[in-house]
Amino acid sequence: MDIHSLKNHYCATPALLDEAFAIRYQAYLQQGYIDTNNQQRLEDEFDHMPNNHTFVLRQNNQSIASLRISIINQQPGWIDIPVKRLFPETFMELEKQYDTLVELNRLTVLPDITDFSATVPLALFANAMHLTEVTGKTLVICAARKNHKRFYERLGFKKITDYKRYPTLKFDTAMFVSEWDPCSDLLAQYPLAVHYPQLKSALSNHDWAQILS
Repeated sequence: MDIHSLKNHYCATPALLDEAFAIRYQAYLQQGYIDTNNQQRLEDEFDHMPNNHTFVLRQNNQSIASLRISIINQQPGWIDIPVKRLFPETFMELEKQYDTLVELNRLTVLPDITDFSATVPLALFANAMHLTEVTGKTLVICAARKNHKRFYERLGFKKITDYKRYPTLKFDTAMFVSEWDPCSDLLAQYPLAVHYPQLKSALSNHDWAQILS
């Protein structure tokens, strides 16, 4: 896999969203985390809320991975994200400290993508980095499984809860957090920094500002 062939795309159309739902389904089914369904798609109520934004990572013209960004932002009244329902008590204090909290969830990769196994998830992180260019200091949250603990810790995330069963899925997760601030030269800490301009989606900072308004 050539990293120069990778590009994130914002799912602004039903067709792109459908590709993301199909990737989720294949990835979770292969791991035994969900049961089969006739649609061979995985979506939930959050996909239809205005504070949830989905991206696919394409290799050339094929969508190979997906990520959903769920946002808490008081200004437009966005106060509900998946991980908050799992750890509601934890959010009481966090929402006092940050104007914007972002959960990275539904990070899934097609089962047959084995090259660059760590590169693909990192490439998806470019979407959240792009968002923080607009939001400023942001708490980024991931509900991570035990086998992904070291991956997130290497990226500066800290585990702040015990493990709980994630709703609708057959695995346990804990809440990992990291404060991202563009003023702290976040890009220099990003393992794919040299590829960031190429990886991020075509959304402009103005587009993100419009989404958040």
